[in-house]
Amino acid sequence: MSVFVIFFYSSSLPKEERTTVAVSHVVRGLRQNISSAMEASAAHKTKLLESRKLILLLDLDLTVIQATRGPESEKTIPPALKKYSKLQETIHHFFAKESYWIKLRPGAKEFIATISQMFEIHVYTASEREYADQIIALLDPENQYFQGRVLTRTESPHHKQKYIKRLFPFSVELVLIVDDSNRAWISDEGLYQLYNIHPFIFFKQGSNSTLITAPSAIKEPPETDEIPDLYWINKAAWRDDELPFCLDALTKVHQSFFSREQRISVNHVISHIRSRVLQGVHILFSNIFPKTDKPRELVY
Repeated sequence: MSVFVIFFYSSSLPKEERTTVAVSHVVRGLRQNISSAMEASAAHKTKLLESRKLILLLDLDLTVIQATRGPESEKTIPPALKKYSKLQETIHHFFAKESYWIKLRPGAKEFIATISQMFEIHVYTASEREYADQIIALLDPENQYFQGRVLTRTESPHHKQKYIKRLFPFSVELVLIVDDSNRAWISDEGLYQLYNIHPFIFFKQGSNSTLITAPSAIKEPPETDEIPDLYWINKAAWRDDELPFCLDALTKVHQSFFSREQRISVNHVISHIRSRVLQGVHILFSNIFPKTDKPRELVY
């Protein structure tokens, strides 16, 4: 059972039980007192370890999808979908208070299916609930992998900052994060448990929220082009291969964590792996420091 922290008090309860925590993404509003939540967390942790699973907090926008909206997208995308079958297969449309066009990152569904074997996946997004639910339906239409484990800005009062302890106050050591931005994690130890994936930009003149001003002339690609060369598409995004690299890194963390006789935190595992990235590599700053016979004696 997933946990995120919301404190409230009742003077009619003993002091130990006045502070409670919300304990479920699935049943929002369900709360337990701290001692009960700690017991539930311990049981959850034991179950995960017995299943050889860790916890993954997964961002949505620019991590596994990109969304666009607004007048420019409404004008340019529908005609392109009619003309190019490849776009029809990869661009999705839905309404969540307004019209959105969505591109899944290449391999997103396969990535989620594979990591679900090693991690219990929780979505942690700054998007609103109605929007996030639509994305989840695209990524996991049969609800196999997320199973309601989704926290959005609708439930989170501080949506511009993300905190591991809001979700897992008693099992931080099992948590790994995949997010395109580290800015949301700078005030939390989550920064040290973050796989900072490169942002996925398919709608190159947009962001995760809106397609901005476009050139006045639309470049029409030849009919025979397999990949449409439209001005509002980042053509390199068709060949984006960030998720396989991410999967490889997550697999290494998982294997390293469970290969140790004495379990430590994911944070320590990641730090150890990062410390070995440049092991045995010697770097020469030949154009930065002046050439000298005794470079160690230089004083600045």
